Amino acid sequence: MDCFRTHAPRSRTNFDNRVSTESPLTGAPKPIDGFVRLLSTTPEIANHIREFVGFIELADFEDPPPLGILEKMTKTESLTINRLCTWQRWRENSLRPTLLYLLQFPSLIRLEICKVPDFDFTDLIPCVNLHELVVHDTSAKSMENAHTLPSDLPLGKPLQLHRLVFQSDASALSMLGTSLHPDGNPVFDWAILASISLTICHCDAFEASRQIFQRCYQLTDVLISLKYRQPWTGIAKMLKPSSETLARVHFDTSMDDTGNTKGLVAELEEMRHQNSIEKLSFTVSGNWTDDCRFDQGDDWGRLD
Repeated sequence: MDCFRTHAPRSRTNFDNRVSTESPLTGAPKPIDGFVRLLSTTPEIANHIREFVGFIELADFEDPPPLGILEKMTKTESLTINRLCTWQRWRENSLRPTLLYLLQFPSLIRLEICKVPDFDFTDLIPCVNLHELVVHDTSAKSMENAHTLPSDLPLGKPLQLHRLVFQSDASALSMLGTSLHPDGNPVFDWAILASISLTICHCDAFEASRQIFQRCYQLTDVLISLKYRQPWTGIAKMLKPSSETLARVHFDTSMDDTGNTKGLVAELEEMRHQNSIEKLSFTVSGNWTDDCRFDQGDDWGRLD
């Protein structure tokens, strides 16, 4: 368990505010057990915890940590839910009540979800102060019956994220953009989103990203990584709603002998007329033979 590292300048003990329950050894004691014991014997430490990284192991489902202990971490600002077993769906696992309780902390401003099957984005409704959402290798599923929400939660008020990092399948991206409150209002308000980083691995994800971008009006930083052979046609139009605020744009793509940059030059030419952009960059990587050439090679020389 990566828990508290101590330093003693001027005869005073300071605590690192990050806790991780990742175990480096197979068959080693569950790190979460040691952390629970620590909170049980020294509950005041919970006031210093700002970041909690939860690596969920198989044994945790059979013996989940007691909620009464973890509920002491009321000042947690960053939470990571990592490595849920593939056969343990989000709605069906015994740890969900505990994790939902952690999501309701008003201090929570950053959430990272990694390798979680069938996550339901409506479970984020209680995260009223969430500013940053990171989603990696996670699938999503919509549920008809939402869980019981706190009685003092303002229904219908969308979450206003400042930063989104997304690298998962197309269905999860689509669910992210279309999830609704029980009263029919959207879970997320993308209007004030300032920074977005998307990895697009399928044409369906490209289309789902359009649904989000068309509701973003204050983006300043954009990174789009295209990981499959898809023309870049439409990128400039997709970013147009934020044309007055967009400052930094980076495109990342790979290319082989057949090329994967089709349409990118024309899109960049169109975007250069958006005077708010301060920095426009792109990365092209791949393996080429001696006979390989860039599609539309003459066009690249026109870029300033």
